[in-house]
Amino acid sequence: MVLLLAASLLSLPGCATRTVTESVVAYYDLDIKLRGQKEWLGGYEPLGYSQPVEITSERLASILGGIEVDVRKKKTSSVRERRNALSAKMLLNITEVLPKAFAEASGNQQVIVMAQRKQMQKGVFNRKFLTSFTTYVKGDDLYVIFSRIEWPIDENKKTTVIPQPWPGEVVMPFETVGTDIYELVGTQGVRVKWKNTNFGPPVSPSQPKPSALKTQDSLVTPAVEGIPAAAAIPTPPSTQPQRGAPLSEGPKASMATKPAAGGIAGAAAGGAAAEANSSQTKSTSDPLKGISSDDLRDLANLEDAYSAGRMDEAQYQRERARILNRGN
Repeated sequence: MVLLLAASLLSLPGCATRTVTESVVAYYDLDIKLRGQKEWLGGYEPLGYSQPVEITSERLASILGGIEVDVRKKKTSSVRERRNALSAKMLLNITEVLPKAFAEASGNQQVIVMAQRKQMQKGVFNRKFLTSFTTYVKGDDLYVIFSRIEWPIDENKKTTVIPQPWPGEVVMPFETVGTDIYELVGTQGVRVKWKNTNFGPPVSPSQPKPSALKTQDSLVTPAVEGIPAAAAIPTPPSTQPQRGAPLSEGPKASMATKPAAGGIAGAAAGGAAAEANSSQTKSTSDPLKGISSDDLRDLANLEDAYSAGRMDEAQYQRERARILNRGN
């Protein structure tokens, strides 16, 4: 009887699969996951996406930075405000780790992005806004379908659940803007030929992976005619600490000195220089020295979230290290 009931349930439309997500990153202000529909008695439901795929941060910044939206206060309002879908800061945060998501995604998984922005009121950050979208690659097309843009998060509830983006679910009154490069997908999405040279150098299957050691000049995305200015945002230098990197990595790197030549005398001179550098490092090792007021507010906000039990110890330490390393 139980087996018969189970077979009947699995035969019903919508009952044979379940939504499964895999976390790529889970930062305090950014959550990226892989999502797919998995059969109860099998693998993922095939979606036919061209993934995994290698797309650089610079190219993704050019693509996402060029997406514009027309925002209305109400669905029936005739007044529209045109602006970039992503702010410059949010764009950099997302494109820093989005290549990792595309490299890990299978052909049966969508990439979902949920980014938060904080707004200061009365001297503290007490309002948060969510921007979320679903993205995937199919053939030569990169699809980006927005769900929420600057959506206010209600934190008055005991448990705040950040809603996932779902293609086709209209939550807010805005529309994406179509151009010769950005083709509309529904009312809140676009698709684009991601290999287009408007977004960077030509891409070929034989193209070697970019070296981990890049100069600052090579990391700057050139401005492209027809693409909004936000698309030409420089990527942070490769010396910037990775998100979640331990705070101790910075001083270790700065204390590394190249040995001086010249036998014993040179070694002694090098040792003295290293000792002087070590003393200087110790005198400036205060993690809060030189930190900006914005970072201090972020730290205070982080402490509140940790005290309220909205994150575990590991996530708290990772986010604290990331905030302290911003200016390094």
